[in-house]
Amino acid sequence: MTGGDTPNGTGIGELRRRQPADETMRNLLELTREKLDLCARLPVFELEAANEGHATTARLFNELADVERASFDALKARLLAEIDESSRHIGEDPSKRRRQ
Repeated sequence: MTGGDTPNGTGIGELRRRQPADETMRNLLELTREKLDLCARLPVFELEAANEGHATTARLFNELADVERASFDALKARLLAEIDESSRHIGEDPSKRRRQ
């Protein structure tokens, strides 16, 4: 085993090249997590505003929830496409992939 090799003989550089999750994938996953959180919280904000008599703000939270759901759907479609593309290219050099 050389200095940069793992116990199975694979170098660290090779492991990094094989890694299916690049920064773009990490960014998509992080944004998905944040969108899910916001989509879950906005209806609560709407209910609280309505219960406190802030009808206009409650409507705003409702409208924002609709926008966030549409945004989440677009993000989810792109994330699924990235996952599908990444799974077809596991083991390839990421710099040689054609990105859309």
